[in-house]
Amino acid sequence: MRLVIFLILTLTFSTHLFAVELSQASNQEILRELSKRLNGGSQAGTSYLNAFCSGDDINIQLETQNRSINKVIDLRTSMVCNTAVNLMKKGQFNGLLITAFCDSDLMYKVKASSSGVLDIQSTDHRTSIECDQSARSINRQ
Repeated sequence: MRLVIFLILTLTFSTHLFAVELSQASNQEILRELSKRLNGGSQAGTSYLNAFCSGDDINIQLETQNRSINKVIDLRTSMVCNTAVNLMKKGQFNGLLITAFCDSDLMYKVKASSSGVLDIQSTDHRTSIECDQSARSINRQ
């Protein structure tokens, strides 16, 4: 009986301590803890890719266990930015994401890996039609 009471008190106290820690934790610490619990304690290769618009700027963030990378690209319009964010959210991110989007005749190719590499390359095409065709072929891969 004493053992059961001891276990109940220990669990209650531990839960209370975790709640206090959680309220004081940063977003990255919360994501890391959540990932650890969902993956059964394995954190290898855990990463998060987020993209959002701020006016006509696209903000791309890659969070891994050890680092955080942020890059901003100034696009011509907010509509182009929203299209790019939607393309990035459609892609699967299981270790590696490669996606491309166009801003008129300029194509941006985004590569993100769970190892913490965020690479953005831009390629100038002759026309916007040519750019859209190239981006579509990259996004189908």
